[in-house]
Amino acid sequence: MDDDDKQQQQQQGSEGDEGKLLPEGVEDYIPPSLVEGSGPSQQRIFFGSTLEEEGLCLTELETDKLTELKDYWTDNSITDPLEGSGLERSHILRLLQGNHWDVRKTTEDLYKLRECKETRIPSLSEVKPTIETGVIYWHGRDKYLRPILVVRPGIYITENLSSDDCAKASIYQLEVLEQQLTCPLHVEQQTCLVDLQGCSAWAFPISMMSPVMSIMQTMYCARLGHMYVVNMPRMMYTFAKLVMRLLDPTTTKKIEIFHSGFEEALLKTIPADVLEARYGGKCEDQVTNFSVPQLMT
Repeated sequence: MDDDDKQQQQQQGSEGDEGKLLPEGVEDYIPPSLVEGSGPSQQRIFFGSTLEEEGLCLTELETDKLTELKDYWTDNSITDPLEGSGLERSHILRLLQGNHWDVRKTTEDLYKLRECKETRIPSLSEVKPTIETGVIYWHGRDKYLRPILVVRPGIYITENLSSDDCAKASIYQLEVLEQQLTCPLHVEQQTCLVDLQGCSAWAFPISMMSPVMSIMQTMYCARLGHMYVVNMPRMMYTFAKLVMRLLDPTTTKKIEIFHSGFEEALLKTIPADVLEARYGGKCEDQVTNFSVPQLMT
């Protein structure tokens, strides 16, 4: 076992909470709400782990849809896609909601999720050279205790990284989120800060961002709490604002886009002492050791 994999094992620990990077008293934190809205358009924020936790408070819609999903499996002689996998049962409800309660699509995605979790999770030694460029890293928590994932597509361009390497690095970092940085029913989501410094309308790394966003939507469904996109090139900013109008309202309310002047908005939800100076905070800019989550406890 090399030093990187020893570091990964030390960070992740074994079963239980060993290896978790959580702030003191996180289990006493009471989130503002478990579910926003009602009916088919509802958006659950906290899913727990087993779907059986006291306090999860499943809605009538969720209970009905989970029953419908199990009936679909029975009627079509489908084995529970997660049986024997060791994966959290909450993935079922996450994907049901993400697929707008479509039981067939959810079943397909559960099988895909299991395959990805069993075959696509890279080791730290595989992704460390990519992560240490600073293209994607964890830095601090917001005022809701959500870990902040900083994504810098401009690094993808200047360091001439491959989209495959960035996809692997994204999977690794989001696995860190699930395994180390979250606490069921207290902190389950991330805040994502996408910095487009160094990008332009003519040099925009769509080949990096597309797989990253796809990974977030499938393997790590319902993990995004809020996204800030800053330093967006002016020409792209106007176009992005138009595209935002076409998106589902539940998605658009999670995303804020800025060409400049974003500092005040970030400081509304991110404490100044954990926000890097380049984004308007008082914390020194991180320049090394990107593979280790910073300011999480």
